[in-house]
This record gives sequence, C-alpha cells and structure tokens, in this order.
Amino acid sequence: MATGDADAAVDEVQLTFEASVTAVDGELGFSIGVVVGTVWLDGVQITEHPADVFTRAFTNGLAVLNGTHDRQTVSVGSDLARLSGAQARAPS
Repeated sequence: MATGDADAAVDEVQLTFEASVTAVDGELGFSIGVVVGTVWLDGVQITEHPADVFTRAFTNGLAVLNGTHDRQTVSVGSDLARLSGAQARAPS
C-alpha cells in the first residue's frame, strides 16, 4: 500500500480497555506490527467510563443490574419498594 493512496484498504479496529489505576499523568502508546512503515491513527479517544449500572423499567417495577465489582447506590424513586420473601436476595 502506497502512502497517501486514497483507494487503499482501511482496517477499522476498536480497542477497549479498563485502566487498573487512576492517574493524572497517563500516556497512550501504540506498538503495531514488526515492520517499519506508516500507520495512520484517526479518531483516538480516551473517555471516562461510567459505572456499569443498568436499569430497565417495567409496568410494575424496575430491574437493576450492577455490572461492577463495587457496591452502587441507585435512585429508584419513592414509588418502588425492595422485594421481600423467598424471591428476594440480600443486596451484595
């Protein structure tokens, strides 16, 4: 593929990762392949990922899923109550 070839094949790759620590001086680096050449990177974004807490409203209730390893607080409004009885698990 020649540099600047508008008809060249383009591979789109999306990579997602979760940082293991929080830092204010982070760096983003790319090591691509073993052959020296030109690689164009476009649309690179670094964003803060919101907590993986999902809700789905139903006619008579709300399902809440905590997709994290941490305890989350979710506001569900005053017209809902926690299940009780054998079908209700203790919050984790």
